Amino acid sequence: MDVACHIGAASRSPLTFFRPGTAGGFGATAAVGKLMGFDAATMVRAMGIAYGQMCGTMQAHTEGSILLGLQVGFNARNALFACDLAARGVPGVEHVLEGPFGYYRLFEGAYDAAVIREAPGRVWRVTELSHKPFPTGRATHGIIDALLALQHRSGFVAGDVEQVIASVPSLVHHLVSRPIIERPEPGYARLCAAYVGARALLRGTVELEDFRPPALTDPATHALGRRFEMNVDDNPDPNALGPVIVSVELRERRQRHELRVDHMYGSPARPMSRDAHLAKFRRNWVSGAGRLDEANGERLIRLVDGVEALGDVRELVALTRPEAHDDARVFRRGVASANAGRVSAGRRVPRGHRAREP
Repeated sequence: MDVACHIGAASRSPLTFFRPGTAGGFGATAAVGKLMGFDAATMVRAMGIAYGQMCGTMQAHTEGSILLGLQVGFNARNALFACDLAARGVPGVEHVLEGPFGYYRLFEGAYDAAVIREAPGRVWRVTELSHKPFPTGRATHGIIDALLALQHRSGFVAGDVEQVIASVPSLVHHLVSRPIIERPEPGYARLCAAYVGARALLRGTVELEDFRPPALTDPATHALGRRFEMNVDDNPDPNALGPVIVSVELRERRQRHELRVDHMYGSPARPMSRDAHLAKFRRNWVSGAGRLDEANGERLIRLVDGVEALGDVRELVALTRPEAHDDARVFRRGVASANAGRVSAGRRVPRGHRAREP
């Protein structure tokens, strides 16, 4: 994660490609290459091969397409393939980031090389990550945050609202200022500040069910969403998500309530509590198309809390399978048996090779 975040943090340009996909692909390559025991030369080969497969157009974000998230998966898949080829000596390119046709010149533009030369190993980006309290695009969170705070403070209801005006950085405007449309797809709605803001005012929160029928075509939501206005502020940072200023004008006596959000809820400056994290996890755990066993979810929480002592991370994966109540127990028994077999045979998995399940 630090590799991905350092590469992304060095950019000084507005988004033209989706960084969670592109920079995330480099991070995935670093992770897999480390697990495979790569030396520096092999890691460079792997990064070059990953770069040759890189994808992540922002057009998917502009259209609110599910392709946006799929691109993150494509680059993770490509990282696996890149590492397999690099392990077999297939050459890539060497000047991956700063070459004349390298990542920064083609995918980003302006960048600060000092970030990627000096920060790794001293600045840990994983401690700077934000967590999403709401299942929407992160660029909508400052607006949701401000609306809920204003509603709680002033006691108005959605029907009292005449207009909502949000003053936001250019990136936020670019990402989530799209208009209300009659039949939005879930991906579009998640990235529409007017839609998610209206749902927040109507319900007091935003949850997964807000992106399923009949919520997506709810007339009250659409009517309220059409009262939203998004304006670009004078923030010079092309990658800033805040601060945001939200103003709510009420019908009664034209009252106006305004709030500035400098740090969004879920950021390191305003972190979610452990109880809030676990409440979100438990809601997500039971929300999928394939029902997950709730007891497995509670066991997963305990294992993650003590992950440093976990012998094999595949036990975590076993718990996430739908209708697999006994998977973890069977897995532990299988691992114990396999380990005993390896010891008796005196064999080891060679460094640089992934163990493969049958």
